[in-house]
Amino acid sequence: MVDEKIYIILFRMLRREMKTLILAFFVSFFIFALISYLVPKRYNSTLKFFPNQNENNISSLNAFAQDFGLGGSGSSNFPLSDIASSNLILDKIYYSSFEKINGEATSISIILNKKRTPFFNKPKEESLEKFLTIEKFKDRLSISYDRRSNITSISVSIEDPNVAKQILDLFYTELSLYINKSINNAASYKKNFIEKRSIDVASELFLAESKLEEFLNENKLMGNSPLLLRKWNELKREVSVKESAYIILRRELEIAKIDEVKNTLKIFILEKPEVAAIKSYPSRLSFSFFGALISIFIIFLLRSRKELKDMFKF
Repeated sequence: MVDEKIYIILFRMLRREMKTLILAFFVSFFIFALISYLVPKRYNSTLKFFPNQNENNISSLNAFAQDFGLGGSGSSNFPLSDIASSNLILDKIYYSSFEKINGEATSISIILNKKRTPFFNKPKEESLEKFLTIEKFKDRLSISYDRRSNITSISVSIEDPNVAKQILDLFYTELSLYINKSINNAASYKKNFIEKRSIDVASELFLAESKLEEFLNENKLMGNSPLLLRKWNELKREVSVKESAYIILRRELEIAKIDEVKNTLKIFILEKPEVAAIKSYPSRLSFSFFGALISIFIIFLLRSRKELKDMFKF
């Protein structure tokens, strides 16, 4: 009953202030619509890509991520989003220069730290400036990963549409570069090592065979000499060991060549980043509507504060 009475009183208060609140809503809506023109525009750009799905190269990707302290995943579909959101990529974006739609050179530090009032443009320590800029950039950055489709989506919202596109182009370039250097090169490391080792063993085998041949030519009549027989056995064992090692290495080399192809990770673009034709933020309608709602709520509280205090015993 008490709650019901409160609702009735509130309803009566709203009816009493209805005309004032309606007028305040339209006035506030108009004011916030004007304010929205002063809010800097932002433009959104999106990049979608997916890797070739192979159990071997995904395992290589997991190992690479663990080496760099990134979020590990026990699943076969490791999200590339963890690498994309790491400092490996963000540092490169911070130090890169971009070209605005009007041809002017800029950077994310200039864009995100620009103040309308020169008084607030105070220089900061370089490390602090970098940290704060990257944190602001993360608020403008959206990275998602769909485990079912293995598609990674990266979106960025920046004041200049051309910069937004260039940032995502750089994301793709740097991500591909790190993968090629750290994963695909790692996949070929075993092959290169075995290939080099097989060449060395082939040289050692040739040398051992030459020594055995030279020994036999010099000692055609060994007879029953224990010393010569022991030397002959030693040379034969050396040739046999080198020959076995060479055969194993050649077999492993062929396997490594196949694994190198299987372990190669490639990224395929599903949706290229584009220069946005229209802004994505702010939405003037939403900005004005919610601003007007908040305004009439505050006006209602101020005009009815005495009754509300009595009602709730403030």
